[in-house]
Amino acid sequence: MRALLSIRLRLFVWLLLPLFVITALGALITFWQAWLPTRDAYDLELTDAAIALAASLQPGPGPGELMLSAEAERVLRADSFAQIYFAAYDTKGALLVGDAGLPRPAAAVRIGGSTHYDGEYQEKPLRLSASREVIEGQPVELVVGETLNKQNRVQRRIFSALLATNVMLIVATIAITLIAVNQGLRPLTILGEAVAKRSHKDLTPVGGADIPNEVKPFVDSINGLLNRSALAASNQQQFLTDVAHQLRTPLAGLMTQLSVLQQYALPNELHHIVTQLQSSGDRAARLVNQLLALARAEPSRFDEARLQTVQLGDIVEQAVQTWLAKADEKKIDLGAEVQFVRVTGDPFLLREMLDNMVANAVQYTPEGGTVTVGCAIQQGQPTLFVEDNGPGIPPAERDRVFERFYRIDGGSNGSGLGLAIVRDIAKIHSATVHIETPQNGSGTRVCATFANQPVGL
Repeated sequence: MRALLSIRLRLFVWLLLPLFVITALGALITFWQAWLPTRDAYDLELTDAAIALAASLQPGPGPGELMLSAEAERVLRADSFAQIYFAAYDTKGALLVGDAGLPRPAAAVRIGGSTHYDGEYQEKPLRLSASREVIEGQPVELVVGETLNKQNRVQRRIFSALLATNVMLIVATIAITLIAVNQGLRPLTILGEAVAKRSHKDLTPVGGADIPNEVKPFVDSINGLLNRSALAASNQQQFLTDVAHQLRTPLAGLMTQLSVLQQYALPNELHHIVTQLQSSGDRAARLVNQLLALARAEPSRFDEARLQTVQLGDIVEQAVQTWLAKADEKKIDLGAEVQFVRVTGDPFLLREMLDNMVANAVQYTPEGGTVTVGCAIQQGQPTLFVEDNGPGIPPAERDRVFERFYRIDGGSNGSGLGLAIVRDIAKIHSATVHIETPQNGSGTRVCATFANQPVGL
């Protein structure tokens, strides 16, 4: 039942099954049209043999007796392929000459007439002809029979010729039908391949001017669904952007007030609370910035006009300067390894991607650790990397950490958006991000490799 859901199979069934039935009926009709005249010709030969038998009969020694010469009998029985039997009966059914027991017709034959029928003699199937003639003044029934060797041979030849012709016709029809169905369904195949190649974020309409009329309603429905999905995604992104922008102002005011408050002499308990509030404010501000980065990294909102040639070394130096103070607080040795590497990209987003990579490394690396930020040509491709000697990420978790809001059990109290932003920004730059273990065997190395980019050293 599941296979019948295939349009291609349905077309084959509805096209080929009736064709097979029609071809079989046509072959049967053609066979009988070819065989019946042939059988009539054989029947006519048997009638001619009965006439020859009548002409060969001679009066016998007694009244009403007939006899046949040995020479005439040899001529009547002569045949290369079949055996010939004959008999002559009087009006009472008594055998005058010939083979005793030869089957007679079911009904009496009129004088001058003849009939043809099937029978069996000595366990051999026969085709027989019976006629009634007047010989020497008395009615005589003449029966001539022939085995079916010749007729069966001709039947096989007719059947073989028809079978070969119809097999070739069926094979040609199947081939033509297969080509026609595949060509007819090709627009659907092309449409399916085009949709399958799309990213889940590509919500542009599918199809074009060459869509068949029968498929157009279906394509229009898909495009309608894509338009509604695109509108919903746009509304969602716009909401995310608006919320993030609205949060930035009050958060900035809160952080300013907390900074001013810390300048006053406060009791230890109150100073601790203010410190905690400031830490929470920092995380909230970081989350807002990450949400804005996610909105900017959305492929549907990405403006290719922002692409330009970017020196990755400049991006690395800016990131190191930004995070140097934070690293010093944890006594982390934050350094850079820079080569002259150029890529085509959005400088702001590339900086956001690297900031998130460095932020993760600084956050997870314990006090006194080392973090190295760099760019280089690795295996012929421009690469950004951040390496630390922190606790590392288990291999089983290395794919999942790129999911939004996913955090390793027992990890930090971060938002779980940093590496998700890295992945999204890398995608719109045709880059791939992967996590590996540094050569020293401990820590984490996050690499963003840019494919199909010009290499400059």
